[in-house]
Amino acid sequence: MLKGMNITVGPLETNCYLVYDEADSVCVIIDPGEEALTILDMLRTLKLDAQAILLTHTHFDHIGAVRMIQDALDIPVYVNPNETNIKDSWKNVHLVNDGDKLTIGKLTYEFLLTPGHSEGSMCIKVDETIFSGDTLFRENCGRCDLPGGDYKQMLKSLKRLSLISGNFAVFPGHGPKTTLNYERMNNPYMRESRYAN
Repeated sequence: MLKGMNITVGPLETNCYLVYDEADSVCVIIDPGEEALTILDMLRTLKLDAQAILLTHTHFDHIGAVRMIQDALDIPVYVNPNETNIKDSWKNVHLVNDGDKLTIGKLTYEFLLTPGHSEGSMCIKVDETIFSGDTLFRENCGRCDLPGGDYKQMLKSLKRLSLISGNFAVFPGHGPKTTLNYERMNNPYMRESRYAN
């Protein structure tokens, strides 16, 4: 069964997630935004073996701890090539596109390209869970006024998420967790996205 640990890091309170199957100790790190030592300490406390870093996008508050974690653990990072803030100092960078899948331990992660907050923003789907980065928040969505942002693209991305069959748990890049059903009913941006072309 999928398990996850949320570590809220940095001044913008970014949600960093350690995701693993409870049957083994292999995990991935999603969006290590800051506080590398806190993340590394949690891995040690939970006795987890981190195999990869997965990035929903490359804004500074989601990537600040990547290099230090790579230095400590020598693990690859997965990111969409449309992102403009991929660092030369990162090692073993794997570029992933819409629909690509990655199996780590007993879990398979599917990357969904959801531009709007940035050109290469991705959501990560695993089991009945979506890690939505800064695309979908509880009753909100990510801002679209930063470089690479596009409100029309955001609405298309929210529409794509709304059309996923089932009531997935949603773990965003900031703020509390939610569900797709709740957002379909209560998120004004997702409701507007029904009419996006």
